[in-house]
Amino acid sequence: MGIVAILALVGVAVAGDYEQATTPIKSDVRGAARTFEAHRAPGDLVIFQIPYLRYTFDYYDPHPYEWAEGLFTNYGMSDADVDARMPPSWPVARQSG
Repeated sequence: MGIVAILALVGVAVAGDYEQATTPIKSDVRGAARTFEAHRAPGDLVIFQIPYLRYTFDYYDPHPYEWAEGLFTNYGMSDADVDARMPPSWPVARQSG
C-alpha cells in the first residue's frame, strides 16, 4: 500500500510540474499601461505591488506619471496594520475572501 501511495504522490507531482511548465502565466503589463494611458487624469497614482514591473510599465507607457511601491504584506499584515502604514492619499480597494 505504501508503494501505491508514493506512486500516486509522484504522479500528482509530475502532472503539476508539467502543467506549470506548459501553461505560462504572464502579467498583462501592456494592457494595463494602455488602460491607464486611456483613462489617466492629472494626479493619478500608480501603485506597483511588484516593484520591478514598473520598468516594463515604463516601456509600454513612457509618459511621466506618479507612482509608489505597494506595501509588503507577504507576512499576513492585518487590515489595521495596512491602514496604519498606508499613506492617506492612497485609495483603498480590499480583496474579499
